Amino acid sequence: MHLLKHIVEAIEQGQFYDWTREFDIFKNTINSATESAKLRFEKALSGKVLNKPVLVRASKGYKQPIKDYEIKRVTKVDINDFYDDWVVVFKNEFNKEFFLTPGYKIKVMGAAVAQEPGSAQAPEPVKPVKNVAPPQLTPQTPTPSTVRFQQPAKK
Repeated sequence: MHLLKHIVEAIEQGQFYDWTREFDIFKNTINSATESAKLRFEKALSGKVLNKPVLVRASKGYKQPIKDYEIKRVTKVDINDFYDDWVVVFKNEFNKEFFLTPGYKIKVMGAAVAQEPGSAQAPEPVKPVKNVAPPQLTPQTPTPSTVRFQQPAKK
């Protein structure tokens, strides 16, 4: 009870200071500065390697073997915080991830590779078709100009 009396007196005299608000502002400032630096680094790295073939020293996941990989086309550059450590991740055209090993240089093997049409875009959703009567077709006799031969599909 005696301790409680001293605490109440100290609060009334203004001897206690609640620093949690300032600490929250401090943490938010650090987090926003970190995010800004991450985005600048990601943009700079993307400008150098995006859509280009590269040779990197990397692994395919956490605690996986590290070796040299040739990526035919880098489609995405990510910088992530894994296990309290920053990791640079390249993705290829098949969406496979390569976790780069710090300290090794990235060898750019050539110019940017043209993106294949529709490869990075999601397929368009199927639109429902209204019930419409088919157009009336007139029978035709095949003539040499209307006959088309189709080549078998290559596998």
